[in-house]
Amino acid sequence: MKVKLQFDKEGMKINDEKIFPLCAEFHYWRMDPRWWDDVLHRLIKGAGLDLVASYIPWSVHEPIKDDFDCTGRRNPRANLKGFLDLVHKNGLYFFARSGPLCYGEIDGGGPTDYANITGKRSKRFIELSEAWIEAVSALWKEYSIYNGGPLIYLQVDNEICPADTWWQEFLEQRYNGDIEVLNRAWDSNFANFEQAAASQEFFRGKKERIGGVNWKSTLDVMEYKTRYFPVTYGGTLARMFRKHGTDVPMMLNNTFLFLQDWYSMQEAPEIISGGLDHYA
Repeated sequence: MKVKLQFDKEGMKINDEKIFPLCAEFHYWRMDPRWWDDVLHRLIKGAGLDLVASYIPWSVHEPIKDDFDCTGRRNPRANLKGFLDLVHKNGLYFFARSGPLCYGEIDGGGPTDYANITGKRSKRFIELSEAWIEAVSALWKEYSIYNGGPLIYLQVDNEICPADTWWQEFLEQRYNGDIEVLNRAWDSNFANFEQAAASQEFFRGKKERIGGVNWKSTLDVMEYKTRYFPVTYGGTLARMFRKHGTDVPMMLNNTFLFLQDWYSMQEAPEIISGGLDHYA
């Protein structure tokens, strides 16, 4: 029977059966594989839960550049394939949180060192991430619910703090490539968009901005941070996952409600939902 997986205003449904997605978080790579089955069966399934989630750190599965290990051949705790088999065996659904950035209180936040040194969420970082996305998507395709597996949901990134990746491009689009229009709006005298973009040092934690602040430049900063960046970054990653065969619904999350305009995520149709960190 063809699987029907849907998300709507009533929540999540599988084959028209409403599922309450109360989820256990289990980081397989932090535990000896000998205990995986017991935890899944006794502590998670035994507690009446149907869904388990895990961060999947890139650095755990690519400790050596271009040498991906998802079967445990180098490190038994990296046997993601074996873990997914146990998830399926225990009748659980799986929510994958594979990043490229996942955080999870792991050194470097998940990505390998060679990607991290380029700057998190920089254009070069995103380019390098595609190798990881391609490698892990092979598993997501194999274990997708649409292929009889347990995977029903994918988080493409975690806590998407904005970077200046597309800041200059955003300004050029917003002001139709005319620096004089920006200067009139900002009450500034920049020679080009590169200077204008560099003047707003909010991305680097500096309190002062070159040329001062006015209400219009502040609104542009907020528009970029809460709308343009999340849509562009999240959509870029989601399209990479789709390109490499991931077919399940995808989401992303942020730390607080006010850091993102969630309504604008409709502009990234590959992302079907958003979420917030919630600590009780």
